[in-house]
Amino acid sequence: SNSGASECTWCQEGKYAAKEGSASCIQCDAGKYQPYAEGEKGSTSCTVCAAGSYSSRGAATCTKCPAGSECPEGSSNPTPCSKGTFSVAGLSKCMPCRPGSSQNTVGQTSCNLCVPGYAQDGKGAYECEKCEEGQYSDQYGAKSCSTCAAGKYSSDEAASTCKTCPAGSSSGVGAAGCGECKAGSYADAGHPHDCHVCPVGTFSAAGASACATCPAGHRCAAGTVSPIACEPGSMAAAGSSTCTSCPKGRYQKARKRDYCDK
Repeated sequence: SNSGASECTWCQEGKYAAKEGSASCIQCDAGKYQPYAEGEKGSTSCTVCAAGSYSSRGAATCTKCPAGSECPEGSSNPTPCSKGTFSVAGLSKCMPCRPGSSQNTVGQTSCNLCVPGYAQDGKGAYECEKCEEGQYSDQYGAKSCSTCAAGKYSSDEAASTCKTCPAGSSSGVGAAGCGECKAGSYADAGHPHDCHVCPVGTFSAAGASACATCPAGHRCAAGTVSPIACEPGSMAAAGSSTCTSCPKGRYQKARKRDYCDK
């Protein structure tokens, strides 16, 4: 009260008087408020700001916590969201980034989706992780990288797709590269995944996209690397798996022939 005053004065907004005989009102501490205006109703204390709001010293009201920040109960200032978290307005605590997203900057209102070639399966991540060799991610917001199927490969990190092995080679699941088909086998363009053994009557060198026909005067079993010449007294047409002995009444002195002489 004032000296000589006939009555006491109500404390204004943002102030309070806790004791009888107070000569003046005290400002509310930061993180608290007192809403009553002079002439309405004085206060003997200030109220703590609710979670999701904040106030400075001497406040009549609390302010809604801005997006990108968190305000626990009784906050005097908004606290920017840390890396890996975000918030909308009015939150008491920032939320962690969801799987498939990340955030490496403080005070953000949203998280960034992982781009193709990257993934994140955890919450609150600072960054998305690169897909390893033999893996890929072809979409935004991936929680995990996919494994390249057999017959495909990815030789680089952060791949958004797998490449098909070229003809004459193949790969297993999750391959970083393709292996050349060994001699006696082949893989044509767009093959599923395996190198196939050359069938009877054919042969191949390493890295073949197709098997060649066994030449006349030679024999080629399944998986043949080099055609085997027919010996004297036998013959074989092109594409044969065995040499045939000359029939009675015929002969063949030379090797590598597809006929017998009379």
